[in-house]
Amino acid sequence: MKKKILLVFMVSMLFAGVVSAASIWGTYKGNQIIRITSNGVPLQTPDVPAISFNGRTMIPINLLGQLGVGYTWDSKNQTVDVKINQYPNSAPNNSSDQRMKENVIIANNFKSLEDLGNTISLLSNGYSLAYQSIDMNYKVYETLTDANKKLNSTIDMYNSTQKNLTSPIYSNILNEYFKALDSFKKTDTAISKFANSKSKTDFDNYLNNSKDGTTTSSMARFQAGQEYRKYIYSVINR
Repeated sequence: MKKKILLVFMVSMLFAGVVSAASIWGTYKGNQIIRITSNGVPLQTPDVPAISFNGRTMIPINLLGQLGVGYTWDSKNQTVDVKINQYPNSAPNNSSDQRMKENVIIANNFKSLEDLGNTISLLSNGYSLAYQSIDMNYKVYETLTDANKKLNSTIDMYNSTQKNLTSPIYSNILNEYFKALDSFKKTDTAISKFANSKSKTDFDNYLNNSKDGTTTSSMARFQAGQEYRKYIYSVINR
């Protein structure tokens, strides 16, 4: 399920959207999304994903085109003619080349996710500097503002990424980044309050949320790195 994070400015705002518990891959128009793989490699979903409907797995026929299933559509008679093991638009050896190109694209997408995870994790550094400024009572407003700007910039990066990477294979990592950014939004609010209150409660909220954001984003970043290496190795070892 797509989620869009709104910008914050020294305030705490709730994230919009809830991940469906009905399927680990999310839902499509109320139906569980089913992940389709070939030899362990996920097929790419161009628009409509495979779904579970009335206990059956429904797979869009254009998705099977990645496996060499050719078809023609007769709109007049509302009929689809299927040709198994045919390559209507390319020779069989070109299908392998197409799969390699797709794996390169997937690998690059996971690399982008890994880089995004690193950017999210580094948000904790900005808030650590803000705490030090509060502790020394030196340029407090400037460091808080800088940390907040970096948070909003990272949120923009996340929103752009989740808009472009709509395939279910990226959803788990994006969901974890969503949670991490939520923690850093709470971090932002807590440390801003701490700058005025100097209370232990606000300090603990700042520290705990910063830790949660860093841990969550780091684990998801590690997963993205693993997926990147898996796909890039499949290309190298082809």
